[in-house]
Amino acid sequence: MTSGRRRLVSDEAAAERLAEAIVPSGKPEAPAHEERAEGEPGEASTRVDASADPWGVVVETVRSVDVQGTYVRLRDELSLGDGVVEYAVVLASADRAERNSFDAGLLARAAKLEQDEVERKVGVRLEVLRTTARKEVEEEKRAAAKEAGAKTTGKATIEEVSDRMTANWPDEVASIERRRAEIHAARAVADNLEGAWKSRCQTLRAMLDRYGARRDPG
Repeated sequence: MTSGRRRLVSDEAAAERLAEAIVPSGKPEAPAHEERAEGEPGEASTRVDASADPWGVVVETVRSVDVQGTYVRLRDELSLGDGVVEYAVVLASADRAERNSFDAGLLARAAKLEQDEVERKVGVRLEVLRTTARKEVEEEKRAAAKEAGAKTTGKATIEEVSDRMTANWPDEVASIERRRAEIHAARAVADNLEGAWKSRCQTLRAMLDRYGARRDPG
């Protein structure tokens, strides 16, 4: 697939779609026309048994993140507001920022899990489309070579296969590319939010250090 066909999504647009792109329950939205590969395990087999796996509770914490609520709260609370010149207010803000930084980390990890799952699912579907398109192109090449009396035929190129996929399934290919771009942008937004809260924690710690030096000049 050539990069020229990709539909890019801005971080601002991704912010609006974040709650849709990352599914709070951990059950990703399936791409259109998805077919389960033979022998592919069902949803139940992919869940982590917290009683059997010591990391299960951590994984379930990430999977159960309230994406929409967490994102909106963390985004809105980035503003310091009034009253930050008082030590007690800065101390309370620093405590809250530490908690929010942790929550932002959970959101970023949830975004990574969802991106990996989307890539796996669309990868399976794209391979089906790619195999079908390659077969069609190479059959046409063999037929043309036979008609021309040629002894050998060339293999289908990546560009030929890509063009045939777009020609045969324009809507589905566009939907897959759009889904990939959206989840990529959504993860970037989640990562940026995590970085912003880490920076906020550092700023508040520096403010507390300055206030502490003033309160204890000796």
